[in-house]
Amino acid sequence: IFSTLAINQTRFWIEGAFYLSENNIDVEFISFDEESNGLIEKSGFKYLNVYKDIKEFPVKELSNANNICLPLSHEKITYNTTNTIKIEKKFNLYYKSLDRYIKESSSSSKTIVIQELGGFISVQSLFNAAKDNNVAHVFIEPSFFKNRVFFVLNSNQSIRIDYTKDIPINPIVSSYIKNIVTKKSIAI
Repeated sequence: IFSTLAINQTRFWIEGAFYLSENNIDVEFISFDEESNGLIEKSGFKYLNVYKDIKEFPVKELSNANNICLPLSHEKITYNTTNTIKIEKKFNLYYKSLDRYIKESSSSSKTIVIQELGGFISVQSLFNAAKDNNVAHVFIEPSFFKNRVFFVLNSNQSIRIDYTKDIPINPIVSSYIKNIVTKKSIAI
């Protein structure tokens, strides 16, 4: 199950979805982007339009949702709001919709949810719904190094690299870092 927040992500995921489908792997999408829905539908993949699916649910304590402070703070800063109740309700609405969809779609123990790492409520609610349903979840996290990514399995925390070990530094890596520092050309 691929999750998408924007049309550029959807175009990327669709290419991978076609490849997987050609190799007899079922692919579905969870879409948080109205523009993406048409492209997914045109491509013939099953998908959940989260905005169409969410309904008013009674707000209750999410017993297994981990680290709710992370998505709340990210959302508050991004949207410049202090309305915690509104953000908690948004998390709850997304979570309920995603929880139901994952329960319906994850009939196989081979189900995997894949999405780009992020702190938005949409991303974190999907992570929690997958985790609470014992469905494998992979965040794809951009790397500091060009053309590289990290695959973070079943965690919403960045991979911690043990830099305390005395490991020789590859000359290519050393040159790469020196070049970035010299040119001051980093993008995160």
